[in-house]
Amino acid sequence: MPEPAVELRGLAPRWGTACAAALVLCVAVGLWLRLRGLSAEGFGDDEVHKWLAALRYLHGDLSGDDVEHPMLMKVLIAGVALLGTRLGWAPETITRLPNAFAGALSIWVVAQLGRRLFGRAAGLCAGALAAVSTTYVGYQRIAKEDTLLGLFLMLLLWCVAEARAASEDGRANAQHRWELGAAASVAGMLASKYFFFLAPIPVVAYLWLRPISSWRLPARRWLALIGIAAAIWVCLDWTPFLPSTWEYAKSYTTGKQTVHGSLFFMGRVYHNLVEYGLHGTPAWFYLVFAAVKLAPVTVVFAAAGLAAAIVQRRPAHRVLLSWVLVWFLVHSVSGSKWGRFFTAVLPAFLLLAGYGAALAVSWMRERRPAWASAAAAAVVLPASTSTPSAAATRTSTGSSRTATTSTPASARRCSRSPRGPNRARRWRPRSTGPPSCTRSGSAVPICRRRWCGGGAPAGPGSPATWWSSSDGSTSSTWMRCSSSPTASRGRPSGSGERTW
Repeated sequence: MPEPAVELRGLAPRWGTACAAALVLCVAVGLWLRLRGLSAEGFGDDEVHKWLAALRYLHGDLSGDDVEHPMLMKVLIAGVALLGTRLGWAPETITRLPNAFAGALSIWVVAQLGRRLFGRAAGLCAGALAAVSTTYVGYQRIAKEDTLLGLFLMLLLWCVAEARAASEDGRANAQHRWELGAAASVAGMLASKYFFFLAPIPVVAYLWLRPISSWRLPARRWLALIGIAAAIWVCLDWTPFLPSTWEYAKSYTTGKQTVHGSLFFMGRVYHNLVEYGLHGTPAWFYLVFAAVKLAPVTVVFAAAGLAAAIVQRRPAHRVLLSWVLVWFLVHSVSGSKWGRFFTAVLPAFLLLAGYGAALAVSWMRERRPAWASAAAAAVVLPASTSTPSAAATRTSTGSSRTATTSTPASARRCSRSPRGPNRARRWRPRSTGPPSCTRSGSAVPICRRRWCGGGAPAGPGSPATWWSSSDGSTSSTWMRCSSSPTASRGRPSGSGERTW
C-alpha cells in the first residue's frame, strides 16, 4: 500500500488513462443498472408522498404531508417532472430518476475517496463493487433520501481527508477550499435527511487525527464553517421554518401520523420505533444485514480491511473508522432500524473490501508474482494499478536491508520459461523492466542474478555459473551469495542455491 496514501500526505495518485477508462466504465454500468426498468414496480408508500409533494412544489405549495423530510429530494423530483411530464414519462420514473443519477455519482465519489485513503487499486475496486452491488443498486433505485444522504456523507469525508493532506503539505489555500467543501457537504446531508446525529462524524475524525497531525482549526474557523454550513442548509431547505411544518411535526411526533411500527427479523416481529431503543429491533441487526446483504467475497475482504485498519490506525484508517463507529453506535442503540438506512454506511464496507483486496494483491505480488495478475482479476483489480514494493518503500524511508535501488520488485524478479530439451533458457521480468534477460553474458541492469555454488562466480562467460550485474556492464563487481536470496526479501540463502 502506498505510504503517502494511508498517511494522508501529498496529492492523491493520478488515475492514469487505463484506470480512468475503467472508472468511466464502472459508472456507465452502474447507471445502466440503476436506470433499467425504473418504473417496472409501482410506488411504495413513501414514494407516493414524494411524488405528490413534488407536484405541489410546482404550484408553489410547500406544505402538506411528507414535511418530516427535507426539501432537496422533492425539489429535484419537481425539476425532473417539468421535463418528464411533457415527455410522457411514468410517475415512478420521474420520482426515482434523481436517486438513480445520484447513485451513479456515488460510484465516482466512492472511487475518489478510496483513491485518497488507500490508493488507486483500492479506490477502483471499491468503485467497481459500488457499481454492481445488488443491495446498493436496489436501494438507489427507490425514491428515498438515504441515497442523497450517503452521497453527501462521502463527499464530506473526502473533503476531510484532502484537507488533512493539504495541511500536512503546507498547502494552505487547498486546505481552506477542502474545509469549505466539507461545510457544504454537511449542509447537503442535512438538506437530504434530518440525521443530525451523523454531523459529528467529521468532528470525531478531526479529534482522532489531531494527535498525529499538524492540522489545526481554531475556534473562529470552526464557527465560520458552521455558519457557512447553516447558511447553505437554509437555502436548500427552508420548510422547517414554516408554521405549517411545526403543526405537522407535532402530529407526527405524537404518533398521529401513519408510521411503520414493526419489523420482521429472523423469525420474529420486533417493535421498530425510535422510542423503543434497545428493546426494539436488536442492536446487532445491521451486523447481520452487512453479512447477508453483501457478496461473500466482499464480506471476507471487508473483514480483512477492517482488521488491518483497527490494528494499524493510520490517518486514513481513522477517517474511515470514525464513519463506521459513529454510524453503528447511533443506529445500534436506536429502536428504529431499516435496511435502507444502511445505504449511508455501505460504501465504507466497499472501501474496506477494496483496501483488503489491494493488500492481498500487493502481498501476492511480492511473494508469488506469477499469481498476482490472476489474483488481481479475481478481486476486480486492474493489472495496471500496481503499488510500490516493500523494497522500494524501505529504500525511500531510509531503512534499506538490500543492496538494491528502489526499482519495483516486479521489475527485479526474473521467471524461467517451462523446462524443455533446450537448456538455453531465457529470463524475463514479470511486469516491468527490460524486455529480456539471457542466461549468461547478458548485461541487463534490472535482473539481479547469483549462483551460490560456494565461492565467487567465474564470470559471465562460464555457461555453468550465474552472475550479478547492477549497472548493466560486464565489469561489475562480483557478489558472493551470502546476503539476500532475492532483491526484495532478506532471508539468508544457502550454498548451491540459485536465487532471484
